[in-house]
Amino acid sequence: PTPLVRHIEVKAMEKVGTSGVGVSCGRGAAVFKALALGSMHEAGPGAGFRLAVVIPWIEQHCSNTKTCDATQLLPSFFRAWVVSASLNADVADFLIFHEKAAWPLFERYVQPVPRNLRFIELANLTGLYQSRLKLAIPISTHKIKDFKPMIGHVFEEHLRAYSHWAYGDIDVVYGALRSFLSSRLVTAHDIISVRANDVCSSRRTLFAGQLTLLRNNNWTRTLFARVPLWAVVAVERKFLFFDERILPAYVLATANSTVALIVAQLAEGQRKGIVRSLSITRRLIWLNGRLLVLDLSEAHNRPCVYSEVDVIAG
Repeated sequence: PTPLVRHIEVKAMEKVGTSGVGVSCGRGAAVFKALALGSMHEAGPGAGFRLAVVIPWIEQHCSNTKTCDATQLLPSFFRAWVVSASLNADVADFLIFHEKAAWPLFERYVQPVPRNLRFIELANLTGLYQSRLKLAIPISTHKIKDFKPMIGHVFEEHLRAYSHWAYGDIDVVYGALRSFLSSRLVTAHDIISVRANDVCSSRRTLFAGQLTLLRNNNWTRTLFARVPLWAVVAVERKFLFFDERILPAYVLATANSTVALIVAQLAEGQRKGIVRSLSITRRLIWLNGRLLVLDLSEAHNRPCVYSEVDVIAG
């Protein structure tokens, strides 16, 4: 991390009277390593649950057209993202906030538009952030990631119908979200982050930028403002990992009992561990919206489900 990031992390810890966030796995949060392991019939989150996965899309304005175009291309598997999102219509809507100029970028990939995928056009997305946060903040395609924890506050008017909201990415493919969101889990925790199998080894990344869910209440919507020096992060032009490191470090030091970490993400460079081990005898398949790891070893007469994952991150 940069010196500024480390300084802010230390300040967050000083605020609660400790010099570090601890070294235990999960840092006090509940950790679920096999929530959907081999399960084909999860009950789901129950009545009253409805999730909004929010993607703010920022158009980059700069003089170097080639560089800008490279940062604004949709991932090569964006159509797979759309299909995987549509197969989670039973529990989630996916909201992409954008300005008018961005629509042609999406239009050629999304026809017809799934009923649970909503493109919401705003006249000035940067202006909305600045107005809601009351800061003259710089926003770029990379810096917008620092503002993921502010989504509940910035888009509050658009999220009133949802019990939960989430920040995520579009360079992922989803599995069956309901298989990992049991009624007991969503009732007991205000924050649920879908992690790769590095809970014990990762020293910095705490919440997953790929998919982190928050209960839609005043505490989560204003949580970002409780983090010491959050405004310093906001006005800094560099991306400082506020979503994955700084805010989570503060939350896990002050309210870790509200957090659940689900080890159910397959990410590049994180392919070890019981939940997502892939090898010669194991294969990952996408079947009817579920991401299943099959065991093809000779010990079984036929392929069997070894485990299940919730998100693949590119």
